[in-house]
Amino acid sequence: MRFNIADSHVSALLLAGRVDDAVDVAERVRSQATTLPGAAQLLGAAVAGRAALGVSDLHTACKALDEAVKGLRANHSVGWGFRYL
Repeated sequence: MRFNIADSHVSALLLAGRVDDAVDVAERVRSQATTLPGAAQLLGAAVAGRAALGVSDLHTACKALDEAVKGLRANHSVGWGFRYL
């Protein structure tokens, strides 16, 4: 649930033009995700990828989103993988 909220938070910040804040939130979430099991690391990468895309950091965005999509498509049964395609 934390990642769904973080994803929405990042979206709201990007829409408000607060891109630096969006990147900060995404980096914090991705950092927290590294210590969690399962799909958490993939969701952390997905949130970070969306924030990077929002600040036009295409290299970072593509790398993070590719990692997330590959893992979520294969292992995430809830269906959140579509969000990051």
